[in-house]
This record gives sequence, structure tokens and C-alpha cells, in this order.
Amino acid sequence: MIRGLVLGLLLVFSGPVLAQPTLLPALHDVTGVAGDDVLNIREAPDAGSPIIGTLAPDAKGIEVIATNDTETWGLINTEERAGWVSLAYLTVQPGQDFGDFPAVSTCFGTEPFWFAKREANDGDPYWVYESPDGPGMSLSEDWRDNAGGRPDRFGLILGEGETSGHAVIARASCNDGMSDREYGLTIDLILQGEGGDQDGSPRLLSGCCRLAQ
Repeated sequence: MIRGLVLGLLLVFSGPVLAQPTLLPALHDVTGVAGDDVLNIREAPDAGSPIIGTLAPDAKGIEVIATNDTETWGLINTEERAGWVSLAYLTVQPGQDFGDFPAVSTCFGTEPFWFAKREANDGDPYWVYESPDGPGMSLSEDWRDNAGGRPDRFGLILGEGETSGHAVIARASCNDGMSDREYGLTIDLILQGEGGDQDGSPRLLSGCCRLAQ
């Protein structure tokens, strides 16, 4: 009897090991669409909703920002707005594991306007920062990690010496305030040195980030 009880407890508490979900935003590829067809982008997550755009049957690197409540439709950007595509025809790209730093391509903000593109030199990432309010600069990515117990939030240390920056990127809904596009990453960026204010003090910038180029 005791042996049976112990075995039962082991089965209850061990159970199957479930795969961690993919956190959004994440890059996807179109799959299962005929070569002479397209994947429709719709105004709402409904097959009867108006079509506002299309994706080619071999489209890759589509950034899915969010899903509907039933996780059957994904929100993506098209032109200057956001729309919905059926997740039945999208497959998440590999290498985007739970808690991994998102493959950010660019971050940007408005009022003031600024833009930062993430590049790589021999595998070493760095950021190219531009703003009409000051000089552009290149900042090495010296450290990055996610917050303890928070797979949706990441810290960055950029640059060295007098020209440097610190940033926090979080998985959260974001809008640029200039269009109807939606984004799934926010950024708070503190710049020092050349990127700081004219009086020499650090400068705090906020904005959105995207994965897709």
C-alpha cells in the first residue's frame, strides 16, 4: 500500500515536462500556403473581416506582436497600420527560446525623435544611435541580461567611458504615437556624454523596439 502511494505521488508531481511558450513578439515564417496564393492580413481576427494586405507564400521574418484571446490569430504590422493573420499559416522561427534576449533590430522614439539600430561586427553587437538633436554615435553592447525571475525584461550597458548608455527593454505593448502600427517591445534609454543633454547631464529617452527590419 505504501509503495503504491509513493508511486502515485511521484506520478502526480513529476508529470510531463511542458515546453516553455514562445514569448511575443517573435519572428515567424509563412507556411502551408500554396505557391500561387497569399496569406491575407485582416482588419480584425475574423475570417470575414476586411482584407487590408497580404503576405507572400514564402514570406519570412514576420513579427507577430500579440495574439487574440484564443491564440488563433496573430497581430502584425502592414504599411502604417496593424492587422491580423491566421496563426495556422505561421511557424515561429527557431532560436527564440523562453527568456532569451529578443532579436531587436531597431529602437526609436518621438518628441524628441531618435533612432538606434542594432548591428553586429564579427558577431559582436553594437548600436548606431542617431538623432536630429545631436551627433550620431556608435555604442558597443558591453553587457546584457534579463531581470531575475522576469523573462520579459532585459538590461543593457552600452559603450564605455564618457560616451555610454544604459537601457531597459521590456516585452509590453507600445505605440509610436505617429501611426496605427503596434509594437511589442518598450525601451527606456539613458545616454551620457555625447548623447546627453547640452548641459552635460544624462538624457532619458523612451520609445518602442521592433524585431523585423
